[in-house]
Amino acid sequence: MPSFKITRVGDNLSHGAVVITGESIRKVEGKKVARRGDLISCPLHGVQPIISTISTPVKTTGPQTSHIASTAACGAILITGSDLTKLDK
Repeated sequence: MPSFKITRVGDNLSHGAVVITGESIRKVEGKKVARRGDLISCPLHGVQPIISTISTPVKTTGPQTSHIASTAACGAILITGSDLTKLDK
């Protein structure tokens, strides 16, 4: 079963983008967990939402947890995440 690193505020995407918002309650390694709908800052396209994630039983406050390979509206792909916490598909 594949697993995906959970992404958090401060994690990187292609295009040189970075996650800038996350869940206010749940943290992984001291950083807020990013979810579908949270925002990234892309130097090519400005502020954009995370739009795709896998379905997972992991619960957050609201939308699904994002992970490596999730994408933002501008096409940027999440490329870094937690080395300790992963989602199973």
